[in-house]
Amino acid sequence: MRRYEKYSKKDARKIVKYQNLLAMLKYTVRQQGKTFNDIDEIKILKDEILAIKQV
Repeated sequence: MRRYEKYSKKDARKIVKYQNLLAMLKYTVRQQGKTFNDIDEIKILKDEILAIKQV
């Protein structure tokens, strides 16, 4: 289990949730034979994770 102790509990849960969503999305994209650059949601999730970590 990933723990992010330097972030608030709320932010840590968001980071883990978004990372899980990103992993599932990347898996699905690979199964469909597409590239990650084709999917806007991947960039959105990565940006959200970075935004939370920078707070």
